[in-house]
Amino acid sequence: MFFRLRPLGATGVALLLLLLCPVPGKTAEQKAPEPQKTTAPAAAQTAAPAPIPSGPAAISMADVATRATEVANQLQTIVQKVAPSPQIEMIRQTLPDISRQIDQDLTDTMEILQGQPALPTLEAQQDQWQEMQTKTAGWLTELTKQSNALQASLDHLSGLQKTWETTLKASQDSKAPGQTLQQITGTLASIQAAQIPLKTQLSTLLDLQSSLSAEVAKCGEIVAKIAQIQRTSMTEILVQDSLPIVSPELWAGALTGLRSRIGSIGTAYLGNVNKYLRDSSEGMPVHAGVLAALALLFLAARYQVRRLTAAGETFSPAIMVFDHPIGAALTLALLFATSPFWPVPIVLRRTFQVLAFAPMILLIRPIVPVRLAPGLYLLWLLIGIDVVREAFSGELLIGQIILIIESLGGAAAMIWFLRNLRLPIQEPAGSTRLRMLQSGSVFVLLVLASGFAAAAMGYARFARLLTVGMLAGGMLALTLYATLRVLIGIADIAFHVWPLRTLRMIQHNRGLLESRIYRFLVWAAITAWTIRYLSYLGLLEPVLSFAKTALHAKYERGDFSISVGGVLEFFLTVWAGYLLSAFIRFVLREDVYPRIRVAPGKSYAVSSLLHYVIIALGFVAGIAVLGINLTKLTVLTGALGVGIGFGLQSVVNNFVSGLILLFEQPIQIGDTVEVGDLMGKVRRIGIRASTVHTIQGADIIVPNSQLITENVTNWTLSDMLRRIDLPVGVSYSSVPKEVIKVLERVAIDHPQILDDPPPQALFMGFGDSSINFELRAWTDRFDEWHLIRSELASAIYDAVRAAGMSFPFPQREVRILKDSSGGVATGAGQEAEKS
Repeated sequence: MFFRLRPLGATGVALLLLLLCPVPGKTAEQKAPEPQKTTAPAAAQTAAPAPIPSGPAAISMADVATRATEVANQLQTIVQKVAPSPQIEMIRQTLPDISRQIDQDLTDTMEILQGQPALPTLEAQQDQWQEMQTKTAGWLTELTKQSNALQASLDHLSGLQKTWETTLKASQDSKAPGQTLQQITGTLASIQAAQIPLKTQLSTLLDLQSSLSAEVAKCGEIVAKIAQIQRTSMTEILVQDSLPIVSPELWAGALTGLRSRIGSIGTAYLGNVNKYLRDSSEGMPVHAGVLAALALLFLAARYQVRRLTAAGETFSPAIMVFDHPIGAALTLALLFATSPFWPVPIVLRRTFQVLAFAPMILLIRPIVPVRLAPGLYLLWLLIGIDVVREAFSGELLIGQIILIIESLGGAAAMIWFLRNLRLPIQEPAGSTRLRMLQSGSVFVLLVLASGFAAAAMGYARFARLLTVGMLAGGMLALTLYATLRVLIGIADIAFHVWPLRTLRMIQHNRGLLESRIYRFLVWAAITAWTIRYLSYLGLLEPVLSFAKTALHAKYERGDFSISVGGVLEFFLTVWAGYLLSAFIRFVLREDVYPRIRVAPGKSYAVSSLLHYVIIALGFVAGIAVLGINLTKLTVLTGALGVGIGFGLQSVVNNFVSGLILLFEQPIQIGDTVEVGDLMGKVRRIGIRASTVHTIQGADIIVPNSQLITENVTNWTLSDMLRRIDLPVGVSYSSVPKEVIKVLERVAIDHPQILDDPPPQALFMGFGDSSINFELRAWTDRFDEWHLIRSELASAIYDAVRAAGMSFPFPQREVRILKDSSGGVATGAGQEAEKS
């Protein structure tokens, strides 16, 4: 681009040169000074602060086109970045409905809180409002994030606008070409046009933020109020909050307007039902889907059980739950719908709990004695009555009357249960189980009687804690037990279908695995019942707080500090490492080793090393969890190592010898070894000693160092072959070659004697009474070589007798000698042997 300098004058030329300079700071005429002889640090030269500009600097005319393109790209990026997201649009459309729902729920909740609700009702309301608070607070966070992004974009555009306005003024002053001015003007217009929708969008977001902030504040206030009432309910549990049931003031005007009250309760209930059926956010489609999926699954399970039973498969008694697949599906589906983690209205939740009793009784009924079955139905009736009581929570008289009815009904049921207890459970008088059941029944009876007295005297909170709490505990126990039976049935049938049925560890240990799973589920059910029941009684938070305080109690002495929780975590970590090791070794032993055909000795070595490694890692992890500095532990270990080296030499020797046995494997599990006078089969190679099982049936504990340092004969290290040496002596009248043939033929005819190497009979020498031979034969049945040797000896006896040969035996003859005078010598004479 060329500029005409003459019309500008000297001032214009200087200004133009200043604008065209690409580097701010020194102009072209201001040359840098010559470098000095002194050596100043370069960082000191570069760290000199630049002058702070008083305003946005104008863009150089040479960079206008490039910067204009950059601005266009930036504007496009900003528009795309701050475009309204689908979530923001959803919040904008949903907020009016959410506001109306919050107002309606606030009215209903305030009405419930005025009627002295029970702790479970307060807990359900608190969960509902906390969920709404979390939801709206999340929306508010998203709106804040979007509005901050919009504000940042507007600030950036404002800075750009100021920069281009300065550039336009400088260009006009310097008489820039019209095309350049036009480009600058167009860029400014684009910046200003981009700000308009952003400002509109920001204004809308700020309005949404204000409205949503008000709803979040409402949720926070009602949550705080519910928490306050919860604290009051626990601290004032023994305060008389109503008049005695016989008080005339309580009955005066209590039934006035009861019909309208019933009508309003029915209308509210139908409204909740209608909302549940129509509003998908209440979870009805999810519940229906869960029920349908479980029903199909359990119907398929029943078909599979019948097919496998016809094929001869055996199942545990827990499989009977699939005789009622719809009942099992309803039990799990209603348990899911009534869980505290699903936002179902409290009225419908209690209705679902009552409805869930039908399938639960259907599943439990087959294992309950006939004489005790009416107790299940009575408990179901009392739970239904308690739902009615909660519906009339605002009516003190009605709630008090229903509490009295529940207490009397429960007490009568426990008296009947005590009278009919011994015969159905078939327990002898005085048995431990019978005494425990009787003691528990008496305790429940006393609690219900106390609840009746508290309700009659006007202590409604205390009566609800006793009576309703006991009913809720029984309902929760039955629910968990029915669920436990369904889960055990699922596990049992899972072990009979592919792919689990193909696992060897399930084929060989199905009963063991089922018992372990049952034990785990029982403890899980007990834990769940304890947590839920404490939460129902309002004692969960105090118990957790006390447990937290107890676990954080520390013992400090100098730099050493240890807590109860740390010790518990240490043992749990080591125990978890042990369980992990046991499970891995079980899987390897039952499924991996047989499939890849690993020798028993090598498999034992691998499992043992893996066990020691996992236990060691678990111990180190437990030390780290305990909070002990591993550096100090290293120093301590070094110091202990010196003491161990002197004081526990034999233990360390055996330990190292055990490692050598596991790595080098001169002896493996199942080998038959001979150590000194000891001979037997190795059953276990421990970290300190090994166990050898002798032929006589004794288990001998042999230190590992003895197996390393002494001469050990391993009969089965390389193979299971054993040579049988059987000495045979026959009479001198026999032909040796014929004897050798007879002996070898007997060995060849035996099925357990190997043909390669062939049996061999040898003439060993001349004895006093016989000529001696030895039969040598090989067998691969090492564990049966004694029996084979006995069979060979018996067969040789028959074969030698059949060949006309005989076995000699020592004979003694006594000769009486006469002296020269003819008398009998008084000496003993002379003995001679004859064959």
